[in-house]
Amino acid sequence: MAIPMLKQGNQPISFSELMQRIEALGGDPNQLSLEEITAIAKSQRQFFANELDGNKND
Repeated sequence: MAIPMLKQGNQPISFSELMQRIEALGGDPNQLSLEEITAIAKSQRQFFANELDGNKND
């Protein structure tokens, strides 16, 4: 089975070439940690739970 080609402008590249380019870019220095993502999710759940509770009185 052939790997489909992805196009960049007029030059097609393979999936493995795309993955090599992505790896060459390195990690994202602004990427959130799992702990930060968890804290954001918890905060948003609490916010929306409070919003829903507050709307019951309307």
